[in-house]
Amino acid sequence: ADHVKIYETIGEDAFRAAADRAAEHGMPVMADIGMVLTRGLTMAHLDIVQIAEAGADTVEHMSGLALAYQRRGGDPLDEMLDDAILDSIADDLLASGAAFVPTLANGHQFSGTGELDADGFDGASRMAPHMEGQWSAIRGMAEAIRPRTLADRRLSEAMLVRLIEGGALIGAGSDIPVAPG
Repeated sequence: ADHVKIYETIGEDAFRAAADRAAEHGMPVMADIGMVLTRGLTMAHLDIVQIAEAGADTVEHMSGLALAYQRRGGDPLDEMLDDAILDSIADDLLASGAAFVPTLANGHQFSGTGELDADGFDGASRMAPHMEGQWSAIRGMAEAIRPRTLADRRLSEAMLVRLIEGGALIGAGSDIPVAPG
């Protein structure tokens, strides 16, 4: 293995043990602990600040942000975000030294008003025959999931500005093959 990727249903003790063990072997730890769209408000035990402080080297999809925002008194589904809560979370994240891979292109794709079509990138046509079933299901859910995807997008975009301004390391990611195309 080259890295360890930890998902939302893991508890704090198990997360810390996995992160510590990975560090012993020089392996980076990536965390994908859920968003409003997925299970981040219902099944996640840890929020973005907790995982960053517990040893995650990268946080994928800004996961755990909605949970941290909710735990600090905000409503992730509210269209107006509380700057004081976001600033507080950003301060904690910047102090952690973790890097962040927001995958905002997916947020734009999922929260947009148009059809979720393949974007014409090299390789999309080769992948499509293998993924069309999953992509069709996601396309069929687009309207129903839009409020949740918009919430994730608003939070991620607002946090990303703060993290960039604070000098955090930001990575690029696609979350392929989840997003159609």
